[in-house]
Amino acid sequence: MSCIYKITVGEKEYIGSTDDYEKRMKKHKSDCFNPNVPQYNYKIYHAIRENDGVYKTEIIYMLQEGEDTLSSSRNIKTCFLLNCV
Repeated sequence: MSCIYKITVGEKEYIGSTDDYEKRMKKHKSDCFNPNVPQYNYKIYHAIRENDGVYKTEIIYMLQEGEDTLSSSRNIKTCFLLNCV
């Protein structure tokens, strides 16, 4: 299931895209708390750790079959970041 998703920690948001939502959420959780991976220092992971590991995830757009994943996700992410939806 290809989708655009959002992670929210307090006032901070991260917009991402994936072909496998469940797998990607597990990877985020793993990377967030594993100091041995380079992603550990990402700002969103730092915010999650500062918030006692509490964060919210949601799918904000489901990509349609045959839809160009890369260009669609870039356009949709930009649109959400600019609050144009």
